[in-house]
Amino acid sequence: MTPGNGGRDPLDDWLDRQIQPLPPPAGAFETVRRRARHRKMGKLAMAASSVAAVAVAVAVVVPSVLTPPAARQVAADSQTANRSAGPATSSNSNPPTGTANKESHAPSASPTSIGAATGSSGPYPVGGAVPANFQPTSVTFIGADTGWAIGQGGTPGSCANSNPDICTSLVLTQDGGQTWRGVTAPDTANVSGIRFYNGQYGWAYGPELWSTDDYGRNWQKDGTNGGEVTDLETENGRAFAVFANCSTTAIAPSITFYGNERCTDFSLETTSAGSDGWTQITFSGANGGNTLSVGTDGSGAVTKPTIMLQGGTGWLVGPQGQVFSGSLTSSTWAQVSTSPCPTSSQALGSAMLDWSLATGDLILACNGAQATTVYSSADGGQTWSKQATAPGFGTGESLTASPSAPYILATTEGIQALDANGQWQQVASVEGGFSYVGMTTDDQGIALPVNPDLHQVWMTYNGGLSWTPVSLVP
Repeated sequence: MTPGNGGRDPLDDWLDRQIQPLPPPAGAFETVRRRARHRKMGKLAMAASSVAAVAVAVAVVVPSVLTPPAARQVAADSQTANRSAGPATSSNSNPPTGTANKESHAPSASPTSIGAATGSSGPYPVGGAVPANFQPTSVTFIGADTGWAIGQGGTPGSCANSNPDICTSLVLTQDGGQTWRGVTAPDTANVSGIRFYNGQYGWAYGPELWSTDDYGRNWQKDGTNGGEVTDLETENGRAFAVFANCSTTAIAPSITFYGNERCTDFSLETTSAGSDGWTQITFSGANGGNTLSVGTDGSGAVTKPTIMLQGGTGWLVGPQGQVFSGSLTSSTWAQVSTSPCPTSSQALGSAMLDWSLATGDLILACNGAQATTVYSSADGGQTWSKQATAPGFGTGESLTASPSAPYILATTEGIQALDANGQWQQVASVEGGFSYVGMTTDDQGIALPVNPDLHQVWMTYNGGLSWTPVSLVP
């Protein structure tokens, strides 16, 4: 799976391509919530049946300040990234507060302040201080130690880009999130997501696409043929990206990605690490072809396409709930099923797709009117079975799992974890909730608040059972 396991907001002025660097356009950070989910597969001696019997009693757990374990080497040849797995429900200036039972939330721990970056940089840029007012919009890890966050930071007019009014910034940690430093960022205002493969190769996206092949020392813009990149994942030396055709013309049905832009069809493209060219994947089955359309007859719900890569295989949930799958080396992906999410839940955003460390199954979560339901598939997405229903504390945004917590759900209210005893616990709470949660190893994970103005990421070192905030500003 992709490291960063531990997981794809709107930029109003992109409609006329007039970008306001800082503060970002209203709603600029809605496009970013994609899951940064780097993960190392582990095994848990737990039968799937023990997960299915779910009690929905909610226990309150107060997050404690955790001490990270000693740095350790982690195989980093797979990687996941920050993807949005939920509806666009907030803007940077006015994040949602939610409505569900706030009294049951665990109080937020005091943020741990970042220190001066320490440790060897190795092949990575030495960098400098984290930009003032840094507002993270996407995170990604390639193992327990090394990770990046992208966002906006600094003061317009004095930012470290060829145009000093462009304040896109990138920060790097090499000690598991304890300390961070500012490094070279793509010289554009039109990226908000970040993914790396093995540290050397990286991509920044949303809606433009930029890449690096020298550990982030230099970045270059890649062509998209007029498309907008809405999701990107890496695994086994390859990157896969969803390209969307969007316009400001009203169509029905339609889906909003950036401001008032409507995206009418999508394609999946792939490239190998170090290559400049992207190749389209062909979809076979009832919805075959090179593009997936939302349709034009005004019927049916539309969801945001989302990708998941694991162990040489990829999955994509299409705009009308189609589930496609294929080998990462194949040019054709076949439709294997349809998402178990009801039509009404698709209208609430993307299906949340991930891989369970507890059972070794593909897992998927769907938002409903009152709760979020988790399904699993033991046969690669061909069939799905209902596993758990999370209490209705906010709208689900991102799904992950660990041996300690079979399901971990980021919502617009906080983070909920299903523990090994089959009980849901509210394990973290922050204003506006979380847009992403993911595990990097069995024990270590990272979560990203919906509101980038908090200047935070949240870390866990005990499998997602408790979380502590880390401030990304001095």
